[in-house]
Amino acid sequence: MRSNATDEELRYVRLLGRYRAHIVSYCSRHCDSADEAADMVQEVMIAIWEGLEGLRRDSSPQHVNRWLQKVMRTTYVRHLRARPRHTTVPIEAAGSVVLNDCAVSEMVEELLSRLSPDDRKVVCLRMEGYDNSEIAAELGVSTNNVNQRFFRIVNRLKRIYLHIYG
Repeated sequence: MRSNATDEELRYVRLLGRYRAHIVSYCSRHCDSADEAADMVQEVMIAIWEGLEGLRRDSSPQHVNRWLQKVMRTTYVRHLRARPRHTTVPIEAAGSVVLNDCAVSEMVEELLSRLSPDDRKVVCLRMEGYDNSEIAAELGVSTNNVNQRFFRIVNRLKRIYLHIYG
C-alpha cells in the first residue's frame, strides 16, 4: 500500500486481512466453481469498500461479523440473480430432460411424503410462492415460528434425502 493511504484504505485493508479467509470460504461454499467463487470474492470486496462508511469505527467484532455476513449474503443473492435463468437444451437431449424432471418430481414426492401433514403444508405453500408472512397468516402462527419451522424442515429433508439417496 502506498505511504499516503487514507484512513479508510487502511481500515479496509485491516478488515480484509482479518476476514479474507472467511470471505473466501463463504464464496467457495456457495459457488459451483473456483472461477465463480473468485468472481464473488471480488464482488464482496467491492461491496465491503462501498459500504465501509456505514460501519462505525467502534463496532464490536460481533457487529462487524454480522455486517460482513449481510454484505456476503446480499452479494450472493445479487450474484444468483445475475445468472442466466434459462438454459437451452439440444433437441436430441430433450427426452432425457423430461425423464430427469420426472425423476426429480418422484424424488420430491417421496421426500414430502415423509413429512408430517403440517410440515408438508408449510413446504407446499413455500413452493407455491407464498412468503413467510403469508404462510404465517394462513397457519395462524407468527412469522418467526414459520422461519424456525422451515429451517427445521429443510434440515429434516436433508437427513431424509441422505438416508434414502445418499
